[in-house]
Amino acid sequence: MTEITFRNAKLVAGQLIIDIPYEHRGAAMNFIRNMKNCLYQLEIKVFKKKRSNNANRYFWELAGRIAANRRITPEEVYREYIPDVGDNFTISTIPENDYERFCKAWCKEGLGWITQLIGPSNEPGKIDVMCYYGSSYYDTAQMSRLIELAVQDCKDLGIETKSQEEINSLLGAWQ
Repeated sequence: MTEITFRNAKLVAGQLIIDIPYEHRGAAMNFIRNMKNCLYQLEIKVFKKKRSNNANRYFWELAGRIAANRRITPEEVYREYIPDVGDNFTISTIPENDYERFCKAWCKEGLGWITQLIGPSNEPGKIDVMCYYGSSYYDTAQMSRLIELAVQDCKDLGIETKSQEEINSLLGAWQ
C-alpha cells in the first residue's frame, strides 16, 4: 500500500488533481511505474497524527502502578477503562447465533478491542453488540481521556503522577 499525505487537491474537468508534496513524490512515482492493469481503490481521509510512543508508554506505566496497587494485571486495568473513554465504539447488529464467533473475531484485533451485548435488535433473530476499539485506533482526544482515567485512579490511590503540564506535553505530539 502506498500512503501519501497532502494538503491540496482539486477537480479539473472531472479529474482529481492532487498536489503531492516533494517528500512523497518518489513514492507516488514508484507506485505509478509499478501499476498493473487492474482496479485500484483510493481512500481519502483527514490526516491524524499517530499517538506518540511516549504517551502510550506513560499510560502503561500508570496502568502498571494501578495494577500493582489493586493486585490485578495492567491489561485488566486497561480493559476496564475502554468503555469509559467514550466515542470509541460502533454498534453492530448480528445474527443471534453468530454472537460468540463475532466477538472472537472482533477481539482478535487487539487487547482493547472488546464487545458488550446490548440486547435484542429490532430485527427478528438478531442482537445488537457494542464493539469497542482499542487504543491503537484512538485519536488525541480519546488517548487523552484514557490517560486521564488512569491519572484520576492514581490520584485516588495516592500514586504519584506527572504534572498536567507534562501530560499535555506528551499528548502534544499528536497535535
